Amino acid sequence: MTAVLTGPEKKLGLKCEWTVFNQVVLDPDLIASVPRNWWFYTGMDTYIHCIESETGMLNNAFSHGYAEQSLKLCRDIYLGTGQTPENDDKLMVASMMGGLSLTYSEVGVCHALSYGLSKVFGTKHCFANCVIFQHLGEHYPEGVVEFKQMLRKQNIQLPVGLSSKT
Repeated sequence: MTAVLTGPEKKLGLKCEWTVFNQVVLDPDLIASVPRNWWFYTGMDTYIHCIESETGMLNNAFSHGYAEQSLKLCRDIYLGTGQTPENDDKLMVASMMGGLSLTYSEVGVCHALSYGLSKVFGTKHCFANCVIFQHLGEHYPEGVVEFKQMLRKQNIQLPVGLSSKT
C-alpha cells in the first residue's frame, strides 16, 4: 500500500489502503547490469526495512513474518556468494517481502534520517540509508554489526566526510 512517485522537482510518497497494487513485476534481469555498489545499496535498503520493522513499536505477526523471510534471503545473498543470477532472483523476493514488512509496521530512525540526507545532499534513498545505518549501532546493535560484515564480505566502501562537501 506504499508508492513512491518521482516528479521533475521532488519525490513524493503515498501510503494508504487505496494504493494496494494489482500486480508486481519482479524481474532480476533489471538488476543484472547494475554497478555492484548500487546492487548492494539497493539490497541493503531491503535489509534495513526488515531491521526497522523487527525492532519497531508497531511490529506484528505480518511484519515479523515478512521481515524474517526477507532477512534470511538477504543473509544468504550478502553473507554468501554475492551477486549471481540465482541471488538476483532471491533479491527480488526479499525486496518485496522487506517492503511488505514495513507496510505492516513503520520506518525507524534510519529511514527518518536518510530522508534528510537525500533532501540536503541529493543522495539516492538506498545509498543514504547505508550511510546512516552504519552509525546506528545504539539503535540497531545486531543489525549494524551484521551490516558491517556484509560490507566487508561484499568489499563495499562507504564514503566518509559526506557533510564536509557542502
